[in-house]
Amino acid sequence: MAFINAQAARFAVARSNVLALAFAYAGSAVLQKGVGFILFLWLAHQLPVSDYARFGLLYALQSGVSALAMAGIVETAIGRLKVARDPERQRQLLAGANLVFLGTAMMSLLLAIVGFSWTNLFDTGALLVAAASGALIGFYTIQSQLSRIVERHRAALLVGLVAPLIGLSGGLAGYLLFGSSVGFFIGSAAGLVLALPLTLLTAIGFSRSIRDADVRYMAMHLAPYLLVALIDWFAGYGNTYLVKIFFSTDVVARFVFAYTLSSIMHLVATSLNQAWNPRVFRLIHDAPQQKVEVENRRFYLLQGLILGVAAGGILAFLPLALRIGGASFAHYQGIERETAILFVAYVLNIPWYHVQNYYYAHAKGALLMKISIGTSIAGLLLWIGAALTLGEWGPYVGFMLMMIAKMGGGVFWARREWKVRLLWHGPAAGLALLVLGELGGLLLA
Repeated sequence: MAFINAQAARFAVARSNVLALAFAYAGSAVLQKGVGFILFLWLAHQLPVSDYARFGLLYALQSGVSALAMAGIVETAIGRLKVARDPERQRQLLAGANLVFLGTAMMSLLLAIVGFSWTNLFDTGALLVAAASGALIGFYTIQSQLSRIVERHRAALLVGLVAPLIGLSGGLAGYLLFGSSVGFFIGSAAGLVLALPLTLLTAIGFSRSIRDADVRYMAMHLAPYLLVALIDWFAGYGNTYLVKIFFSTDVVARFVFAYTLSSIMHLVATSLNQAWNPRVFRLIHDAPQQKVEVENRRFYLLQGLILGVAAGGILAFLPLALRIGGASFAHYQGIERETAILFVAYVLNIPWYHVQNYYYAHAKGALLMKISIGTSIAGLLLWIGAALTLGEWGPYVGFMLMMIAKMGGGVFWARREWKVRLLWHGPAAGLALLVLGELGGLLLA
């Protein structure tokens, strides 16, 4: 009996530690993204419309370089952990991952410079600082994630939170010094460079000994991850460039503003998922599917309610906030309708969050990747169709159609593989609260 009690106590401690770490990572993400959210809205108030559109395009470029540089590094490193059990072997593996990242980062920088230099959207200096800051953000993110997979959580939290905040602080200082969108990225790049000693203090992923087999393994398995990263970028921040192709700078600025507002939905959903995923993975392996789905229904109903409250609250007070903002926000008046469509897209995406856990828990990442590629291509075609037929409403409806296509594909195959039902309760609750918020906004307008 004493042995059983001791084992139960250890299990309880381990479970509480997992939950504490999940909330620590979620809290870190909320703080980092929240600071960026506030800063980007403040820039919308400060910058002229054309320069804010330029800021959005440069930020999309930065995020694209970051995403492409990081693509597949952590996933392929995890695939090698089975042959890297002892600490020294893990250091060698992480060093190999850093070497592979250096290659993908250089590739991403070159693609950005070559791909965008002919567009005449930016001068060479703006292009370089935005791309360089994107590569640096990718570097810190990789260091944090590599530390996390070998359970160096303090180092992961330190680098993953502090370095980006220093970069944002540098961006603010750069804007105040230069008074332009490009100044923000100059300051951001400078701040991220100044944060480099953090990686030396934590000694993450550095070793003089690198095994060629690790590097070859990771490099050979990167291609599908790079493709997915590129497609996902087009479905996210890369939308800004699609808007630029089809519409004027004024429309780009409005889209950047609305997309920045909608990023709070992504932040809330991701933070909730990070807290929930460790528990649901254990449930999928240890409990009957009926019990798993009962727990899933409760959680995703809660997620729908929280997303609905967030969306409804923003929509209710957005018209009033824009009026209070005065002439600086005049260009963004009436944008709550477009923003509501983006919010709806995130609420309808809840079933995707639900089913993707089944793919990961059952080691069906390759199938999920194929679904993501196929549905993203279909979504891009739907986006273009919406832009051609709906005018300035097209980017918003197109974004929603992209999300629906991805969600629909994921749910369809999950139903075939595991007989998983569509959980509609969360989206329904979220949409109801969103509509109430929109009606509240009409009353306050």
